[in-house]
Amino acid sequence: MSTKNIVQLTLANNRLDRQCYHSLSKFLEKKSPLKTLELDENPIDDVGCAQRFSEAVVAHPSLEKLMVDNCGLGNNTQILSAIASTMNGVSVLSLNWNEIGSDGATVIGNVL
Repeated sequence: MSTKNIVQLTLANNRLDRQCYHSLSKFLEKKSPLKTLELDENPIDDVGCAQRFSEAVVAHPSLEKLMVDNCGLGNNTQILSAIASTMNGVSVLSLNWNEIGSDGATVIGNVL
C-alpha cells in the first residue's frame, strides 16, 4: 500500500506498544503528506520511545496536528516533556484527559 496520499491517520485505542511507536517513527521519516496523526488512548510509557517518536514528529515536514488524548502522559514528566516538544513541529497538539497536573503544566510551560 502506498502512503503517498494519506493525509490523516487515526489509530485511536489500538493498544499500541513500544514497537508500534518505533514503526510510526520510521513511517514519519518517509516524509509522506500526512497532516494529522491521532493516537488517542494508546499509552506512551517509555521515555526513549517517546523521545524518538517526538523527534520524528518534529522532523516531519507536513504534520500539523498530533492528538495524544488519554495516553497516560501525566504519569511521567520526562515522557510528557518529550511529547510536548512536538509543539516545535506541529501547530496543534491535543493533550486532553492525560491528568497532567501542576508538574506537567510546568513542563508544557517550559516548552512554550
